Amino acid sequence: MKKLIILFYGLSIILISLSALLNQNFPINQYFVSEYVHGSYGWIVTLSFISMGTGGGLFLKAFYKYYSKSFLGYFMISFLIIWTLSTGLLSVFPADLRYTYITKNGQIHQWLAVVTFSTALIINIISLIIDFKYKITSLIVISILIIFTVLAGMILMSFKDINMQGLHQRMVVYPELIWFIVQTWFKNR
Repeated sequence: MKKLIILFYGLSIILISLSALLNQNFPINQYFVSEYVHGSYGWIVTLSFISMGTGGGLFLKAFYKYYSKSFLGYFMISFLIIWTLSTGLLSVFPADLRYTYITKNGQIHQWLAVVTFSTALIINIISLIIDFKYKITSLIVISILIIFTVLAGMILMSFKDINMQGLHQRMVVYPELIWFIVQTWFKNR
């Protein structure tokens, strides 16, 4: 099952990258991942969200026993459930393009994206604490690097620099997905 987790998260990274490469009319530095749903290859982005949600469900199933050993682990499980559901639901509610008419689906998508980013950061921090308890040094170092990268991306996104928001968002999305792959890889040994 752990190979499937890595497959689904790796597929998500590939699909997000592919959607940016194929949609030349949406510059990667300016457009959020979700906005690519409006391009010719919008189905690729939708598929990436489905892949993320599926990976999250598999991750939960594979590591439930590992995390359920402690009180803090149950918080981790709760946030993993929230992350998995919100990520999967991103595929159901398409985002609106910025500076266009705001739809209910777009508002729901925006809210789900905020929940997804926030819970992923919390998951990283809780995991860091749990890994520190078990003295898993390599995961501690990787988690710290990912947490700081994600925080930097979130801070930069808040500046609303329209010319760079797409890249800043990817500073959040890619490390979060890589975190799941790394966690699965190291805890698989």
